[in-house]
Amino acid sequence: VSLIFEDITDRRRGETLLRESEEKFRALVNNASDMITLHGFGPDGLPGQYLEVNEEACRRLKYSRDELLAMSPRDIIAPECAGIMAQNARTLHENGHATFEILHKTKDGERIPVEIRTHVFDFHTRLVAIALVRDITLRKKAEDRLRLMKTSIDSAYDEVFWMDMAGNFLYVNDAACRVTGYSCEELTAMTVFDLDPDEVYEYYQEGW
Repeated sequence: VSLIFEDITDRRRGETLLRESEEKFRALVNNASDMITLHGFGPDGLPGQYLEVNEEACRRLKYSRDELLAMSPRDIIAPECAGIMAQNARTLHENGHATFEILHKTKDGERIPVEIRTHVFDFHTRLVAIALVRDITLRKKAEDRLRLMKTSIDSAYDEVFWMDMAGNFLYVNDAACRVTGYSCEELTAMTVFDLDPDEVYEYYQEGW
């Protein structure tokens, strides 16, 4: 009887390092504050079934991991946004990456505005895409408030100047342009001191 012994120390060490690396990667992904997903592509070039999702994706979309892994991005896009998916997919294939905004629909029907940053790469001879998905609900609400404020300011009868602590004009309304005789572009390239340097400087020094 012949016995052959093989030293598998290096192989075991390699397996241990690989397992630890996978555990660290999974811990990093599952503790991310953004949704992270991995998906393939269908024959039509559109996003295919999910291959991996992190815990934040499950929490935000209100599906279990098993439910999401049986779905694709097409299943969570709000119906009113379905028409732009093909264009986003074309951009992704042409450039290898894409950033866009879209509405996700959760399991209970809630709409979530998201920003998606996607990159395509080869994984075991298969084309897949990894997506970093950020909930931008608060940003959209802030933009809406700012838009409403801007509309109110633009329609105000009195002149309105927005400026920083150094006196640089950040925004002015039509009334301000009418009173000063400058265009909006001219005023936002100026400082408050350009209008009446002596008088304004004294007022500004007093804590304006």
